[in-house]
Amino acid sequence: MGVKVTGLKEAGEMIYRLDTNTRRRVVRELFRKAVQIQQLAIKMAPRDYGGLEKAIKVRPESMGRERNALGQFART
Repeated sequence: MGVKVTGLKEAGEMIYRLDTNTRRRVVRELFRKAVQIQQLAIKMAPRDYGGLEKAIKVRPESMGRERNALGQFART
């Protein structure tokens, strides 16, 4: 009586991609929260000296950098 195992290769690939997928989701959520903080900061900015509201900005998540497998900085 033998045992047949299926999906082992797919499970291994999912585990391999887990780091990349998790990082992407965390960065996306941080960006959403940063936009909320930006909106709050604009509302709380003093109105006496114009231009402060326009100076509060959030960079898009695609502008970030991370290290690749060699330890070099690479664009994300």
